Amino acid sequence: MLDSGNQDIHRRKMSRVKFNGTVVPAIRNALKLNRYRKAAYEYRWDQSVDHLFPEHYKQRCEEFMRRLPKPVHYKPAESKWKINPETDRWEVNNDEPVYVVYPEQCNDGLWGGEGVVQGEYIARWKRKRSLEFPKIWRPNLIRRIFYSEILNKWYHVVVTPRTLDLIDESNGFDNYILKTHERDLNSKLGMNFKRAMLLALVRQDMYPDDPEKKQKICDKYKEFIIPEEEAEWLGLSIKEAIKKGKKLQEENNPQIPLKYSLTKVLALRLQEISENKDQDSAVDEGLTNKFKKLNPFSKSDDKRS
Repeated sequence: MLDSGNQDIHRRKMSRVKFNGTVVPAIRNALKLNRYRKAAYEYRWDQSVDHLFPEHYKQRCEEFMRRLPKPVHYKPAESKWKINPETDRWEVNNDEPVYVVYPEQCNDGLWGGEGVVQGEYIARWKRKRSLEFPKIWRPNLIRRIFYSEILNKWYHVVVTPRTLDLIDESNGFDNYILKTHERDLNSKLGMNFKRAMLLALVRQDMYPDDPEKKQKICDKYKEFIIPEEEAEWLGLSIKEAIKKGKKLQEENNPQIPLKYSLTKVLALRLQEISENKDQDSAVDEGLTNKFKKLNPFSKSDDKRS
């Protein structure tokens, strides 16, 4: 047994490392957990730029924010009720999912829905004492080379073993990218692949020297073809969407700079003034000629004759 002084020291040490769902500032700084988020990216914008986005883009963003990803690090309960083994009574099965966070590195690879899991590691000794330590389980990342037959290119991608299994289940890299929902991909790189593939399918600009191969690829993936307008907006971040929306707005409603409009108004005014001066000079010249003819003292050739 520990005396009172040792117990206080032991209690202070335990309070530093205790990890009950949240991380104390000291551990947060040590493990650098502040960069982790619930999703690899988010769709949030102000009402001032809402008019720049089309409806299909806003609907897809709303679906991404509301949709829950498929369970990867846990198995959901099969039923809502369960039998308590201690009381042999039916109880509500409180199926709470495992809290998973996704770092920014998810956007640079294809993790297959995996993320970083935070929890506790309980260390037990023979003296029947146990200590709880914070622990983080990270995915196993590997680099592999994949070939896209739609884009006709090879790519080096950071993936997980689960991603390799999903690609095999989908019968190819292209099928995995096109079939998987954006919330389950959870990667900007994956959405860039999907947008490039869909644009290539709808524009049919792949394999320009092999029309038979082009037709074969289009027939194989024809179920994924969407309108070009939707494919251009697919997977764009908020910054990219704002930039694209402003560009389209300028093309449809070009704004003339103020200096050009003022220069045009000034030119019209100068033109009107010059026309008025020409008319006044013509009138003055006509009057002077008329008075000259009426002058009896003028020595003109007509009067001499």
